[in-house]
This record gives sequence, C-alpha cells and structure tokens, in this order.
Amino acid sequence: MKTLPLYYHTAIAALYAAKLAPDFEYCTDTLYAYCRGAPDHRLDLLGRIYLEVFEKIPGGITFLNSWITDTPTGFREFFTELSRRKKTFLSPRPYQLSQGCDGTINACVLAAFKQACDAHGFDANALYQAAYPEHDDRPPNWEDCRRRAEWEGGVALPPTWDRAALQGLDESLHEINYHSLAAKFCQAVDLR
Repeated sequence: MKTLPLYYHTAIAALYAAKLAPDFEYCTDTLYAYCRGAPDHRLDLLGRIYLEVFEKIPGGITFLNSWITDTPTGFREFFTELSRRKKTFLSPRPYQLSQGCDGTINACVLAAFKQACDAHGFDANALYQAAYPEHDDRPPNWEDCRRRAEWEGGVALPPTWDRAALQGLDESLHEINYHSLAAKFCQAVDLR
C-alpha cells in the first residue's frame, strides 16, 4: 500500500476528530475539505459521512467526493483514492469562462457572475431570487464564492464584460445547471 503524504495524514486526523460537527471545513494552502454527517432520515447512510476534498496540483485542482465509512480506515481509503485521482483528473485553473463542468467549477462561475453583475450595476441577489422564486434558498454567499475561486487558482476574468465575455458567462452558468439564472442575467444585459 502506498504511503500517503504527511499533509494527508494531518487532514485525516483533523477531519476525523471533527466528524461529529454538523458541518466541518478544513482548509490549508493545498487542501480544502468539507464533511458532514448523514441526514437523520437517510437510514441507508447510517455510519457514513459525506466528504469532499479539493487539492491544488500543478495546473489546477483535483477533486473527490463520496459518502465514506465513518472510520479511520474509511478516511484513509478516501485519501488513497484522492492520491490516485491526482494522476487522472485535473480541472484547469485559472478558470476560463465557458470551461466545461467537471464538478469543481461552481464557485468560479458564481464569482464571475457576481463580478459581471457588479460591472453592469445589477443586484446579484435580486437576479438570483428572480431566477429561483420558488426556492427558500438564499442567494449564494458571493464573498465565499470569490474566496473559494481565488483559493482554487482564480478566474480569468475579461478586461471588459463585452458581448463575447457575457456569452461565455452564459455558457458557464448553463454548465453548472443554473439555467434560470442564466436566462435572467441574459435578459438583464439584453444578450438574447
């Protein structure tokens, strides 16, 4: 069995120690991890924890998420798989508008959306709520999205939000399944 790097062991210890918290985040210069317990109504997930980890690697980030067994072995197996995944999966950073969705781009796209709204004088929260009026969800925390995107390696923002840049943002929003938000934004900037 391959020996895991020391920073993985440090993360495993911190995550396992904090696993009883309802939601727990762990962040270093190299790793961002989030874990949470199973909802009470999901008996099929009894004894499991949801874990997702982003790791910076040359050229971008790699990512893994899974419901893992709530044991030290479950955590080690997860990080062993993350170590293997580093050789097969790279999400390029800085993020480019209209880059395909690979499970890692949400924070980058939402940070770009907020920046475009600010550049055009639109209220990002109002557009979000207009796009999703039936949801009780609050709009994303835009500052958290910006910080997360910066941690991941940034977003290649256009110097101006011209028609080509706005079309790239429209594609990006569709890539992360924010179709209604894309429609409201395109309507606001008169892109269609």
